[in-house]
Amino acid sequence: IQILRLQNDLLLKLGRLRESLQFTQNLAKNEQQPTNDIEIMLLESALQNRDVNAALRSIKHLTKSKSLSFSHTITLANAHSSLGQQIQATQLLRQQLAMLNREAVKERAVIYAHLLDLNCPQTDVDSVIQWLDTVDTLPTEILSNLLFSMGRCAENNKDTKTVAALITRANKLRATQLPITPQWYLDWWHGIQTQYQTQKTHLAIDRIKRPCIFIVGLPRCGSTLLADSLFRGYNAINIEESGVLQRLIEQVLSNTDRAD
Repeated sequence: IQILRLQNDLLLKLGRLRESLQFTQNLAKNEQQPTNDIEIMLLESALQNRDVNAALRSIKHLTKSKSLSFSHTITLANAHSSLGQQIQATQLLRQQLAMLNREAVKERAVIYAHLLDLNCPQTDVDSVIQWLDTVDTLPTEILSNLLFSMGRCAENNKDTKTVAALITRANKLRATQLPITPQWYLDWWHGIQTQYQTQKTHLAIDRIKRPCIFIVGLPRCGSTLLADSLFRGYNAINIEESGVLQRLIEQVLSNTDRAD
C-alpha cells in the first residue's frame, strides 16, 4: 500500500490529476471491499480533481468504517472542511479527541491545531493554553504549528497582544530548527545550484516548453496564498508543494557541519 500511495502522490505532484483519479478508482474496483487506505487515496484524488460526487462517496464509505487510523481521521476531517462541511469536520475531530488517552500528546496537539483552524472560539484558545502548561515536551514542528493556529485565532478575536506573543514564540521555535545566518544562506543557495546542475539532465521540467513559475518561501509567509491567486482562472497547472527544495536542503545539510 505504501508503494501505491507513492505512485498516487507522484501523479498528484506532477499535476496529472485525471490519471490519479483513474488510478485510485481502478484500485477500488479491483478490491471486493476497498480498504481505508485505498479510499483515502481515492478521496485525495477526487478533491484534487474537484470531483465532489466521488469525494462524497469516499467520505460516506470512510464514515461507516470503525477502524479509521489517526491519520485517516485527520484526512477525512480536512476533506469535510474542503467541501465546506465545517460542522462535520469539527464533530469528527472532537470525537477523535475524546478517544485519545492522556499520553497521546502529539496527536492531541495536532487535533487542537486543526480545530482552531476550523473555528476560533476564545474558550478553545484558553483550554489549549491551559493544556500546554501541563505538557512537558512536544516536537518543535508540532508545537510551532499549534502556536501559529492559536495566533490566527487570537487575531480573529482581535487580541493583538496575544497574536504578537504567539507568533514570536512560534518563529523562535522554527529558528532553532534551521538557524540562518547570511553565510549559511549563501552556502545553502550554492549547494542548491550545484545539486540542480548535476541533476538537470534528468529533470522533466527541462522538457516542458511552456514557462514555469517557481514560488519559494518560508513556512507561513503567504506563498501558498500567492500560488492560489496566480493560478486561479488561468490556463495553468499548480502542482502544489513538491518537496524538492526540502530534499535539496537536507542533502546540502548532510554534507556540512550543520548536519545535526
